[in-house]
Amino acid sequence: MRRGRKKSLEYKYHIRVRGTHGINLFNDDEDKEKYLFLLKKYAFIFKFKIYSYCFMDTHAHYFIDPLGTDISIIMHRINLSYAQYYNKKYKRYGHVFRDRFESNPVCNNSYSLALSIYIHNNPKDIIEYRGKEEYFYYSSYGIYCGIRKNEDSAVDIDYVLNLMLCKERKKAIKKYILLVKKQLFD
Repeated sequence: MRRGRKKSLEYKYHIRVRGTHGINLFNDDEDKEKYLFLLKKYAFIFKFKIYSYCFMDTHAHYFIDPLGTDISIIMHRINLSYAQYYNKKYKRYGHVFRDRFESNPVCNNSYSLALSIYIHNNPKDIIEYRGKEEYFYYSSYGIYCGIRKNEDSAVDIDYVLNLMLCKERKKAIKKYILLVKKQLFD
């Protein structure tokens, strides 16, 4: 029996999606681009905020604030659109995602900061990005570091950077980068 999802209009959420039956959710950069496009598209439509994201081959993590919109509605639209794209591209049918999406409510600042750091450390498992996670294109970490532009202002980095409790933005960014690097080796 499936348990009900914890929902509240005040919650922010850690969302996770995985491919079904061991398939890669993303087989190439085009797939990751499509999922990122859909995430941004529905953030604009439903007016929710994206704080952090990372798309690995087999799964994706993101941290969002739905700003009162039901996350099930948001995720249904994103995942249905992606499944239709994926099945058409790979000439297949059926489920693309393993089970329903996973979500955890994020209810305080400590968890918000730890979650963003965790998401941005995901590329450490890719050998060529270990120690250079900010260069992994399908993570918002490069935006936080100033390596990539925040196209369409789709990622709200201010929320997490404000948790650094620094008056100057440059100091907040440096402090955040140090925390991400520190967790990499913990």
